[in-house]
Amino acid sequence: METSHRHERALPDEKLFHVHCDIEVRFRDLDALGHVNNAVYITYLEMARVRYMQRLGHAELDQTPGRVFPFLLLDVYCRYHSPVVLGEKVRVFIRCSRTGRSSFEFEYLVKNPADDRLVASGYSTQVHYDYTAGRTAPLPDWLRQRVAEIEGELAEEPA
Repeated sequence: METSHRHERALPDEKLFHVHCDIEVRFRDLDALGHVNNAVYITYLEMARVRYMQRLGHAELDQTPGRVFPFLLLDVYCRYHSPVVLGEKVRVFIRCSRTGRSSFEFEYLVKNPADDRLVASGYSTQVHYDYTAGRTAPLPDWLRQRVAEIEGELAEEPA
């Protein structure tokens, strides 16, 4: 696929997504032009990541003091397709599209469910991190198993 931007990729089919998060646009999400500010979309993607991790059953999302969440966000990319304004809702679809030795990738589609309009798309890479050792660590077996239950077959990088 030829693209005009180095981060662009073909949009995945919505049918591949098994997890989503519905968000109502708030006044605080808007910029001076009256539409959702570009930075807010990154928060919308984060909300979908939290939903996905909850779906995985990750116990450390309970925010218990002293517990460390062992996944770091390595990168995030968002492509804007159509503006969203106050009064609209968005549905953020999320899927795990790849797992590696110590990382995994999420893909996102952000749509307006009222008219099925694509408003944004993107991806992010997360790494499993061992805070005690101070370095990345192999993905835990429980994560691979739960992702396989949710996603079925997906691309896995060789070890």
